[in-house]
Amino acid sequence: MNRLLISAVLGALLPLAFIGGIAMQNESHVLHADRAAFQILLPMLLFGMMAFAVWTLMRQRPSAA
Repeated sequence: MNRLLISAVLGALLPLAFIGGIAMQNESHVLHADRAAFQILLPMLLFGMMAFAVWTLMRQRPSAA
């Protein structure tokens, strides 16, 4: 149950972080120099965390009810 809760929290927070990062990039002059790295690494991080959440959920054993 704890893994499910952690996966749900990460699944809810990561898209918000992704959108917030894009909004922050559009307003910051410092981040414009790193636009390519920022636009590649953030989706990779998001995909990796989503894959980890799916992997965690797939490892869950159904409870014998």
